[in-house]
Amino acid sequence: MQLVSTEGAESAVVHTQGWPPSVATQVGNVSEMQGVQWTGSIPVPTGFGTPGALLITKTEPTKVGHLTLYISTVTASQEGGKDITFHCHSTIAVEQKERIFFPGTPQLPSQGTPDMLKLRQAELAILRGDGTPEGKMLVDTDRIYKYDTYRDLGQPWRNPSAERPTLGGAGLPFPRRLASYRPKWEKTDFESKVEDPNALLKVFVELPENCPYLPLDEQWNNTKERGFLGSAAGAILGGVKALVESRLRDFPNPKGFISLHAVDSMYQYSPLPQETKEDGNPLKFDDYFIASLRRSLQGQKDQVTTGSFNLRTALARIGDDIGTVGRFIRSRVLSWPSSSLVDLITTFPIPAVRGNRSLESFTDAEFGRQLVAGQHPCTIQAMTAQWLEGTPFTDAQVEDFLEGKSLSEHVQQGGRMFCVDYVAGFLDYMEEIDSQEMDTRFDNKRDAFLEKQRKLHAGRALLFYTNEGYLKPVAIQLISDPKDQKKDPKEQGEVYTPNDATELWTLAKAVFGNLDFLYHQVGSHYLVGHACQEPFIIAFMRHVSALHPVYKLMRPHFRNTLHVNAFGRVILTAAGTPIEALLTPGMYGMRLCSYIYKNVYSFKLANFESDLINRGMAARDAEGQRLKPVIDYPFAEDGLDIWYAMRDWFDAYLRLYYDDNGNGGKVAVMEDTEILAFWEEVKTKGHPDLAADAWPELKDIASLRDILTSIAFNGSVHHSAVNFGNYDYSAWCPNRPSMIRKAIPRKDEADKITRLKANFEEEFLSYLTEPQDAIQIAATFRILSTHAENEEYLTETEPEWIEDLSARTALKNFAQVMTDLDGKIDERNMNPKSKMRGNPGSKGAPYNLLRPKSTAGPTGRGIPYSTTI
Repeated sequence: MQLVSTEGAESAVVHTQGWPPSVATQVGNVSEMQGVQWTGSIPVPTGFGTPGALLITKTEPTKVGHLTLYISTVTASQEGGKDITFHCHSTIAVEQKERIFFPGTPQLPSQGTPDMLKLRQAELAILRGDGTPEGKMLVDTDRIYKYDTYRDLGQPWRNPSAERPTLGGAGLPFPRRLASYRPKWEKTDFESKVEDPNALLKVFVELPENCPYLPLDEQWNNTKERGFLGSAAGAILGGVKALVESRLRDFPNPKGFISLHAVDSMYQYSPLPQETKEDGNPLKFDDYFIASLRRSLQGQKDQVTTGSFNLRTALARIGDDIGTVGRFIRSRVLSWPSSSLVDLITTFPIPAVRGNRSLESFTDAEFGRQLVAGQHPCTIQAMTAQWLEGTPFTDAQVEDFLEGKSLSEHVQQGGRMFCVDYVAGFLDYMEEIDSQEMDTRFDNKRDAFLEKQRKLHAGRALLFYTNEGYLKPVAIQLISDPKDQKKDPKEQGEVYTPNDATELWTLAKAVFGNLDFLYHQVGSHYLVGHACQEPFIIAFMRHVSALHPVYKLMRPHFRNTLHVNAFGRVILTAAGTPIEALLTPGMYGMRLCSYIYKNVYSFKLANFESDLINRGMAARDAEGQRLKPVIDYPFAEDGLDIWYAMRDWFDAYLRLYYDDNGNGGKVAVMEDTEILAFWEEVKTKGHPDLAADAWPELKDIASLRDILTSIAFNGSVHHSAVNFGNYDYSAWCPNRPSMIRKAIPRKDEADKITRLKANFEEEFLSYLTEPQDAIQIAATFRILSTHAENEEYLTETEPEWIEDLSARTALKNFAQVMTDLDGKIDERNMNPKSKMRGNPGSKGAPYNLLRPKSTAGPTGRGIPYSTTI
């Protein structure tokens, strides 16, 4: 260990061989882990000055010991002087040789001594991998951040049906991800991977050799792993009852639910009464669960009763049906003490969208409410005359629902007509998605998802905001024939309205719900909340020193994101994983994601204000200072409060260190070499496939503030809005089905409509997600909707990474605003005038997704600092 003075002279470098002392004190939780504290003296020469850097080298253990060591903080105390704290929060390794750490007091590049600048630049060179041979396979003790395309989603060595194109480049534009340089497969550019699904999933536990590279400091700590693994196990084991029900019970139609009773029986509490076997409807869960387990445990000595059964054997026999996640969880939990297993068994709670509001589930008001206060409230837009001109919607179709005015009159008046458009992209890929088939030359059950019946639609929804304050759909256009792409837009597909048969209209809303679900998952969630964030993190780590004040501001907003994304690439978005197996697009899901990136995404619109204005969903208030939603729009109302509070906090922080004119000993933003290098590389290397007009200009404090606020907002607020409601809105498949299995009947198909009306529930459900997939969707979303025990929320008030008193005061003000907003949102949800929130007696669902505070678990609320799941 070496202390380096801020003066930087060679004589001021103090080598501290013999550290740490042999005696250590056991301390409490250090970053949620038990640790030890060493205290000792270090002699320094007279005139040493202030410590400006700490250099640590991890030596080989002389006896049995660890090759890595996690260091939380190092504090240097001087008699009569101020303590200097080095916030390391890093794992050092023997292979890393000398590590450089800086004190907590921030410093811009132009403000340090030449010798401190050299150390600062040396550390960044290590993080960029300067001097590292291009293509060298990286291991977790490396601390290198480089860019790569998504050439790791396929597994062509397994069979041709598992081949996937590279995302990133002119053909399929996409953000870049963290490079790992795993071995290439044969003569291709594809990265090879471990084939064993259990090994694949170890990416978030053990990171085996061929899994994505992650620097040690980007990996989850033990608490995060235990929390996630516990949630995963709970979700999978919570589905055991439903799994056995759906796999072992003799359904009249094993490929589909026979009734809404059957759907509801997946959950712990059904909103409808369970009927008896004699009625031909589901038995109570426990009866079938025990009966099924008895059959699955034939020949075993263990007696299965209501109070006890052999879970290990049950999992061993049925675990393969749970899917990739289930197989891994099963392999892990079977090695745990049996006493731990009991704690993991829990049935799925009934999703909030169903809950005690079964009569509201299929109403037009509920359909509209979810587009402004559900799990995906960020694609609705005000209808314009230009948009209407390119659709088949007419006054004759909707005149009964517009309260006496025509479409054109409402367009001129404004504030009443809204739309959601999912035609572009969906129609482009429809023919390919519909024609997916398993490659019959290969017998591999892991590709069986390609055999599923699936039917992609494209569509638009037209909505009207009523005098009573309801947002209701008045027409839905659905296109099921890919040949319609060649037709005039006004002649494409079929238009359905509330005047059609109730059963057909209900099905039309469900099919459109699938389109909303798909855009939500691959576009608004994965693309914006995960993939687009990764290049910002890589560029930031490559060019912004840990000593930089902006590093201290932004680093919490990047916590755990790279690990989450690496985990997602292995078990959620790669060939044969849930994104492909459970969603209508199948193997084309990520290509649809690329389409959205190319044709829709713009970082200018990542600015929350700009996005709302662009969609016509908000306008300036009377003073022209703030935006106000044009209708009752909970996502926008709550989101704007957070946006302005976060922007004000960022503004106050940045002005502590910058001045646009360079006055007061401060620096102008355009003189900050690290920030300029970061922003340039984001555009040229991190997001090189986007056009120049997708980016705002960086020129002063205000523009830097808005850029940083947008990055932080999308990783925390936006991601929370589109992620933590997944279980409550999508785990009940009739609400947001993940799969549509056949085309909605055209209005001239009288026989299909007759069948739909004659046997509505079973026929309706035959179009939607099949039982086995519904189980895995529910399990997956229960995992993804869960907060870890050590989550850091926007209400945190004691950030150790910020030492400057003025900055800490500004952050405490922001945290207090977040705490106050949490209570304010609760009050808004009690407003009897709001038809979009869960006001008393309305059977609504409170909009809690942007309430900043939460506890651990699947709470449906809480905003972490970053994309952490």
